[in-house]
Order: sequence, then C-alpha cells, then structure tokens
Amino acid sequence: MVRIARFVSLAVAALSLAACSSARIVHDTRTGGTVALRGPDGGAHEKAAALMSRKCPSGYSVVEQGEVPYGETTWASTSYQQGRRGSGQAFTQSNTTQQTEWQIVFQCNGTQAGVAPYVVRF
Repeated sequence: MVRIARFVSLAVAALSLAACSSARIVHDTRTGGTVALRGPDGGAHEKAAALMSRKCPSGYSVVEQGEVPYGETTWASTSYQQGRRGSGQAFTQSNTTQQTEWQIVFQCNGTQAGVAPYVVRF
C-alpha cells in the first residue's frame, strides 16, 4: 500500500511539473520554424518535440538552439527614513532583469532551407 501511495505521489508530481511547462511556435516557415520553450526542461522539450513533429511529419533536424532574450522585468521599492528633527529622506531602489527563453530553430527533413524573411541568431 505504501508503494502504491509513493508511486501515485511521484506520478502526480511529474504531471504537475509537465503542466507548468509550455512550448509555442514563434516563427513559422514552409520548411521549419522556431519553437520557444518555458518551464521545466522535460515537459517543455516534450511539448516542443510534439509541435515540431506535427509541423514536420517526415521528421525534423535541429538547426540551432539557445537562450534568447524576449523582454525585461523592472521592480522598484521606495522607503522613507525619518530624521531626528522631523525631516526625512526617501530612498528608491530599482532593479531590471532581462527575461530569456530557450528557443529551438528546426528544419523539416527532406526540405531545402530557403531565404527566410526573419532569422533568429543566438
């Protein structure tokens, strides 16, 4: 009974991690495209492989892959420090971080790479 409970809890944990991941096509061409992955590696790669397989029923080849910036996140915090005679001073602290995602450029097997109007470089 303990083994079954342990197996069920591991299966639920694995499914929940896969549910947090995503993959989407960010660039689509006649001969392939670019897929972006977010979330835990295993689930996102499986979803990306499914997208690429659906696009390329005869199979596909990965041309290149890597981390690509897609935006920034900025946060700011202001605090006020009271002085002895009623005067005070405000302090503001901010931080900007670049957001990135993993992208895979792929080409369908049996196709020749043409001149694409948009090329992603890593």
